[in-house]
Amino acid sequence: MHEQPLAAAADALQHAWRLPWQIADLTPDRAEAAFAIVGEDGALFRDSSRWAYALCVHAPGRARAEVLAPDADTAAAVRAACGSGCGAGGAQLWRMERASGCAETSSAPRAIAPRTEASGPVAVLCDLGRVLVNFDHDLFPRHFELVVGHPPDRETYARLMHLLPEVERGALPPEELFERSYLDLRLSRLDKKLFRRLWCSILFPLPAGATWMRRLVQRPEVALSVVTNIDPWRLNWIKEGLRLDDLCRYAVASFEDGVNPKHEDATMWQRALGFCTLRLKAEPAVVIVLDDVPENLATARAAGVGTHYVQVLHPAQMWSDLGEAGLYLPLTRQDAGGR
Repeated sequence: MHEQPLAAAADALQHAWRLPWQIADLTPDRAEAAFAIVGEDGALFRDSSRWAYALCVHAPGRARAEVLAPDADTAAAVRAACGSGCGAGGAQLWRMERASGCAETSSAPRAIAPRTEASGPVAVLCDLGRVLVNFDHDLFPRHFELVVGHPPDRETYARLMHLLPEVERGALPPEELFERSYLDLRLSRLDKKLFRRLWCSILFPLPAGATWMRRLVQRPEVALSVVTNIDPWRLNWIKEGLRLDDLCRYAVASFEDGVNPKHEDATMWQRALGFCTLRLKAEPAVVIVLDDVPENLATARAAGVGTHYVQVLHPAQMWSDLGEAGLYLPLTRQDAGGR
């Protein structure tokens, strides 16, 4: 199928039915979609040089099963092989070996169920790192050596990482971190701006996650508050340098007064829920809590903040789990920019 007909066919099934596997778009931020199949456990089935995947679904009330696949040849091979399909009210994952063109089942048939849409106001309490942006702490010493000409010595870098939790909780301002470290880094006081830029260079875009979230918050019944363990320098860079100010406008950060880091207790989640309630002008009927770290989700759950809890593994799985919570985001592109 061409990408828009595939997206439309997938939306017609997936918006109406909860499926154990779904066609997902891995590049919602780009003009051209990259489709794969995502399982309810977050497993991704992407076409490779050996295998190509397809989804066979027989929705109740339809005369025959439908086959959805990113590749047209795979869809045709599976359609020919699956016969009467997986039985009414079922879905099944298939794969085709490219060399032989032979299709085979990759799972047992699974039951499908009607999808329920969320009703009423919705609050989304969303982590930042590895959900809307990505990061890698190891980039700091690499970039430091590249720009400065020598690496930070191991002891100094270890001390920076040891002090990071204090910086993120607001007990140690990042300016003070620089004052304590610049001599050991063989920098001068005049290099604070350079150090700040290198400190923030561990962050880089996760455009698929940000795009799905932007599409979600376009809905008038949805309010978003980002909840993040972070220091003020890096949060400012995410807003301005990575251009996520629209998503971080109502952020709750660990360095703020009156809250503790979210792995310690629910104070950040509670403040975020308060922001969303004020914006919605009503108590939310649905509260979705998203984070990549189970310990952070645990504090929200223990305090009763949330109706749905999603451990985010990657953007396609987040998209799938938002649909499970009643917030299905269509694959069909609304404009040439894919938004």
